Amino acid sequence: MKKKETPVTENSRKQPGGFAGAICRTGQKRCRLRVLTYNVHSCVNRRGRARPDTILAAIKPLRPDVVALQETDVGIPRTQFQDQPRLLAEGLEMEYAFHPTVQHPVGQYGLALLSKYDVYQISSGILPLLPLGRFEKRGVMYMTLDLPVGRIHIFNTHLSLFTLERSLQMKSLMGDQWLGSLRASAPVVFCGDLNAGPRSAVYRRLARRLTDVQSFYPPPKATYSSRRPVFRIDHLFISEHFKPVGINVPRNETTRIASDHLPLCAELLLDNRESGVPAAD
Repeated sequence: MKKKETPVTENSRKQPGGFAGAICRTGQKRCRLRVLTYNVHSCVNRRGRARPDTILAAIKPLRPDVVALQETDVGIPRTQFQDQPRLLAEGLEMEYAFHPTVQHPVGQYGLALLSKYDVYQISSGILPLLPLGRFEKRGVMYMTLDLPVGRIHIFNTHLSLFTLERSLQMKSLMGDQWLGSLRASAPVVFCGDLNAGPRSAVYRRLARRLTDVQSFYPPPKATYSSRRPVFRIDHLFISEHFKPVGINVPRNETTRIASDHLPLCAELLLDNRESGVPAAD
């Protein structure tokens, strides 16, 4: 599928209040970065109410610098016409971009990426579907960020519920439109809801290129469902440029009710003295 490249000025918003709390500092060669991935279930909590404030309450204590969200609503009646990416970005004082994967008669539904750092470029696209399939469209977002230590690449996706379709989608993600377009020297963080566990073909294919952050901190923690997590379908993968220094899958009263998934947050160390991270222009 054709990749859409969107100028930052058209598809992102810079919220007032600055980027307080960022872990990277200008002039440093090392950087600690917190990345969070979260399927927010249209911000509909386990009581059936659309509550972006509860999602914010789940995210804020983790103090992320980059947030990858799946299942966000914009202008849909079922969630009171909320612009959820904007509401969450404002609450976290971040820039954001939204990519609609499903067009409703009124409103849109899809992925969002939020960042405390300057956004250099954003691309997005729809992933392949099975021929004659009538399943939900799935997509990917790709954001390049300018950090004080250099430029990094963030991917956010949400794959199909169906095995064959997931395989087609992962093949596309690994191809030259997405991950395959980057050099080996490019620092990459790939996250999202794969709807697949660590024994699946799509996980194994991705693991040949990148490393699951939870593999550094065994035993890995399940993310679904939030009430009784037994499945590990939400993932965060990194290139060799990063070293995980902390993993958090919080299970508390707020995360149990905020969504049907738990958030996954990783603190990553990026050192461009060793990794050769390209500097921002």
